[in-house]
This record gives sequence, structure tokens and C-alpha cells, in this order.
Amino acid sequence: MNARIINFVWSCPECQKNNTARHQLYGLSLPLELPYTPWQFITMDFIMELPLAEGCDQLWVVIDRFMKMVHFLPLEKEKKTAAE
Repeated sequence: MNARIINFVWSCPECQKNNTARHQLYGLSLPLELPYTPWQFITMDFIMELPLAEGCDQLWVVIDRFMKMVHFLPLEKEKKTAAE
């Protein structure tokens, strides 16, 4: 019976129209500012938990939004301190 009620509510146009939203209203979509010179706007990301290679297991990725140039910078494996 529970499944029949759920199917009825999902298929009933009146139920869908009168159903209240349970999320916050969506905000305005603002476009990103267009870069006009290289390296004016960059994005960064980290790629972690990679297989160990030459003592490095992470990558720092830096991307120039103007030229789409990418730099991959290897980072050394995290060292545990005595306090941890």
C-alpha cells in the first residue's frame, strides 16, 4: 500500500503542483570574469593519494584560464609528526 501511495503522489499533477519546495531558492547565476592577459586568473587543484614515484604522491595542478596552460607540480609525501 505504501508503494501505491508514493506512485500516486508522483503521478498526480495536482499533487505535484501543490507540493511545496523543500530547498532554498536558487541564487542568480553570475558568469566568471573574462581574463585578458595570461596568468591573470588561475585555478588550482590537488590530486592526492597517487602511487609513490620519486618520493612524491601528490600533484598540485595550476591552470591559466586565458591560455589553458597547465603546470603539474609534484609534492612530496606527507610526513607524520610526533604529535600525531
